[in-house]
Amino acid sequence: MPLLPAIALAIFAAGVLGACAGSGDDESPTRRPRDDDEATSTPVFNRQPTISPSQLATRTTTTATRSPTVASNATAAATPVPFVEFPARRPDGATQRDPCGPFTVMREAVTLPGQKFPSADKITVLTAEGKTLVELKNNEAFASIGVDWCYDLNVDGDPELSVYTLSGGAHCCFSQAIYSFAGAKSSLFLLYDGGNAGPLIPRELDGKAPIELSGFDDRLAYFGGISYAASPTLITVYASRDGQYVEATKDYGPVVEQYRSQLLAQYKTCDSQPANQRYSCQQGIGLGIMAESLILGDWDTFIATLNPPKDV
Repeated sequence: MPLLPAIALAIFAAGVLGACAGSGDDESPTRRPRDDDEATSTPVFNRQPTISPSQLATRTTTTATRSPTVASNATAAATPVPFVEFPARRPDGATQRDPCGPFTVMREAVTLPGQKFPSADKITVLTAEGKTLVELKNNEAFASIGVDWCYDLNVDGDPELSVYTLSGGAHCCFSQAIYSFAGAKSSLFLLYDGGNAGPLIPRELDGKAPIELSGFDDRLAYFGGISYAASPTLITVYASRDGQYVEATKDYGPVVEQYRSQLLAQYKTCDSQPANQRYSCQQGIGLGIMAESLILGDWDTFIATLNPPKDV
């Protein structure tokens, strides 16, 4: 699966990667809405990370052993940056300023060349001194760019910021870039292509830092000729391994099993669907259950619990 679709590459390559990858010296569902969600809906996990104040000191002291990329200030004295979910853009398009730790994220409407009205956003990240650290511009007429959340994934006192792009195409394409800020420097350490199902959000899954990222993707869209509305979305987990965030869903069986249970509950409602929707409901949700069972390694036995009709 490519890291970023072509349109997002155009947006990020022009306005993002050149601006901040390297030195840097100078809204609330867990997936994006689809336009034909009449058949199935993806179960929603809690967006807020489950972090208690009593866990912060322990998590801070364990960070250094879990991730070689943690900054040198990752000590018990570090003050973790709290989770911030960014509000939606104002309907009037006025400039917004929101905190991300000691940094300020400014969002403002811009008018693209050849157009007479603001149709895109520009995101500027400012240091505590007001210096521009990162400037992200959307240069596509039908695309959009925005911010999801700010959080200290490593609990080292330096925040990460989640930025997304939407291509504007039907069922496509959501892309997420997560940046890390420290002092007057920034780095881009994770790009995620969730199709139409992102974004990744912080979720504490193993009680230790760094904090995991969990979300959905729609890699099975249209599989076997099923409609997009009936296509399942799969849960995915990214975790820090040797200092890099990588896809590690198989390592978090309880999360996959929890999601499969929700899919199974949905599957059991298919019998109550009208006859013209029952088959696609069973086929789509059943496909999702099969995929998650293959990840768990128990499909050969779990199929008896599902007991799908022979034609499904």
